[in-house]
Amino acid sequence: MTVNITMSSVSAADALTDQLIALGEINSGASSDEQDIFITHDSTAAITECAWYATRYVGTDYPGTDADADLVEILGWGTLATGGLYMNQTIPGGWSTGTSFDAVLANWTLFASSNGETDSQISLDKDALSVGTSLVDGTIPLSGEAHVQIKMKIPSSISGAGARGILLVFAFSAIS
Repeated sequence: MTVNITMSSVSAADALTDQLIALGEINSGASSDEQDIFITHDSTAAITECAWYATRYVGTDYPGTDADADLVEILGWGTLATGGLYMNQTIPGGWSTGTSFDAVLANWTLFASSNGETDSQISLDKDALSVGTSLVDGTIPLSGEAHVQIKMKIPSSISGAGARGILLVFAFSAIS
């Protein structure tokens, strides 16, 4: 039996959204708006070993000029303060649709080359669960839902215009 993952920008979605998420036009030294990603599954048990990977873009609608160079550049952009691709997995109490989880940099994790050799990996945090309970990171329980936010900040040292693209992958293990 196949296990299907549903990712959506809205909670409790019932269809897989397989689309390019554009974070918009971002000027040097500025940040994108946060993008919500809700994750559910139809496994008959919990899914485990859930993790996010930032890797080379392999789609046919690639927006940049060199996918390998884009990955190296974005993963090497810096620190939480200077720039890069960020993920927040800590849902604050009282969160409402359309708002940022938290402006506190300590709650955001940077996809960076220091997180992995070629691809950057961030394990799904148990604090990302908006439905269900897990005592360990990397698990979405049966009938559970996880919710993360991503955003991009362009370092002020980057000059000029241009499109860049990377692929954000959600990996998991499941028993069907």
